[in-house]
Amino acid sequence: MVKTMRCPQYFVVGAGACAEVGRHGKELGGSRALVIGGARAIEAVKGVLLPSLEAAGISFHVESGEHVRKTLSSVDALTAVGRKEGADLLIGCGGGAVMDCGKAVAHELKVPYIAVPTAASVNAAGTNSATIEGDSVPRRYWYQAVDVIVADTAIIAAAGARFLASGMGDALPSGYGAQLALWRGRSEATATRVALAQLCTRTILEEGARAYRACKRGVPVPELDRVVEAIILCSGLAGFGMPGDHVLHPAGMPQCRRRAIHGEWVAFGFLVRLVLGGEFNSELPGLVRFLRSVELPTRLADFGLEGITKEDLLEECQRIVGPSGKAEYDLGRPVTAEEICEAMLEVDCLSRALPQDLDEEQASCS
Repeated sequence: MVKTMRCPQYFVVGAGACAEVGRHGKELGGSRALVIGGARAIEAVKGVLLPSLEAAGISFHVESGEHVRKTLSSVDALTAVGRKEGADLLIGCGGGAVMDCGKAVAHELKVPYIAVPTAASVNAAGTNSATIEGDSVPRRYWYQAVDVIVADTAIIAAAGARFLASGMGDALPSGYGAQLALWRGRSEATATRVALAQLCTRTILEEGARAYRACKRGVPVPELDRVVEAIILCSGLAGFGMPGDHVLHPAGMPQCRRRAIHGEWVAFGFLVRLVLGGEFNSELPGLVRFLRSVELPTRLADFGLEGITKEDLLEECQRIVGPSGKAEYDLGRPVTAEEICEAMLEVDCLSRALPQDLDEEQASCS
């Protein structure tokens, strides 16, 4: 069986890495760059990135603002700008939405793509796929993967610890998903992908808490470099997760009083999927402790759902499974909304049963 794995040509990580963008752009043959990103992202990188382009002899046009989104209309508009400017290189700066938008724009322009994630809140910079809202047909794997990833951890540290925690929540299931794929005999469980997934999870569990505390102080440390590499590169290239981890959560409930970001609901959904499957029961308490140490949600109260009734939670679980009333999530059997509801309550109960001084200890280290 033929197996394929696509990788970027370079992964650059560390404080000050943005200064490398110009050199890599020149190596890719760039002479005129289209630089895209949100306003805050461009503001964060421009002092280092733009001079690096000038030093490499690359002229540039910057498009920043709310119009840089992963929608088909944004992609079409940015592609038109790129053609007008004669861009032969695309540089995307920002979070996951910009990373995915850049994949589509680079594909349309047929130019190399340098991704500069300004937060490690998701693994989008390292994946070879994108979901663009407004596509008339599913084209997730049609879009272009990045050629170079430049992760400046000084910028990522300044973005805030919550974004880093989100990235850890998004990437943590990688090793467990890879193990499940091995047990199931899946063709995608190649040696390299499995090794990357296991390294990703191990690095996050061993070094994530220290990286998180350093990020709270806005300080790039070696552990942050390694955790960012785990989130963006290892998780992105491995491409594993636990089936259902992105949907088995209560963050979509209208009763939520705290808005969750991507990796926060994935972290809770991961725990729910583990309870449903029972494959890693002995590891659940340790995983809950880790997630608590980086302030990722493990309790319904973490979503602002204190006092939520079981009836309301069950209604949300019915919405999650859809009209059929059942879903599988690679469990080898269908599960009902009632089972998912009980799994969410079990995660909440397990977390609340752990010593509350875990939270006090985390606060004292901040």
